[in-house]
Amino acid sequence: MAKTYCSNCGEAVDGVAFCAVCGTAVAGAASAAGSSTTDAPTYAAPSAPAAGNTGKSLQTGRLTFVEAIKSFFANYVNFEGRATQSAYWFAVLFNFIVSMVVSSIQSGAGMSDSFGSGALSSLLSLAFLLPGLSVAIRRMHDTGRSGTYLLWALLPIVGWILVIVAAAAKSQDADNKYGPRP
Repeated sequence: MAKTYCSNCGEAVDGVAFCAVCGTAVAGAASAAGSSTTDAPTYAAPSAPAAGNTGKSLQTGRLTFVEAIKSFFANYVNFEGRATQSAYWFAVLFNFIVSMVVSSIQSGAGMSDSFGSGALSSLLSLAFLLPGLSVAIRRMHDTGRSGTYLLWALLPIVGWILVIVAAAAKSQDADNKYGPRP
């Protein structure tokens, strides 16, 4: 019996509708698994991706802290689609906690410069820049706003308030132009 493999990541997908690794829809996987008699591997035909589908599974519904952090790093350069409130705020919380721990370690070890930051804090900020930006843009998409709405954060105080209020806003109930409701 031939095995069927995901067209996106190559994982075996016999008899399933979606790849367990990358979440890609597997077209004809159930029929290919039961009808083929050769031992040569076959690949499922790629289906048309949904809006915002980049091959990685996006957040759906309310996430736990661990699920949100996994999604945060799995979608670190995915600027399409939508992110739930829990996905965004748990990512912000994780960023804050890790930054405080690294800052405490640096100051305890005397590795901070005169401004209170050091090499580890700078590397951490750089490492969290793209994932943080991508989850923030997806959060804006979930509220029906463009990712450029984050540019309001460049305005002192008032801009940050606008961005925080937008990030805390309720998700749009229906699908919007940025993708299906998570």
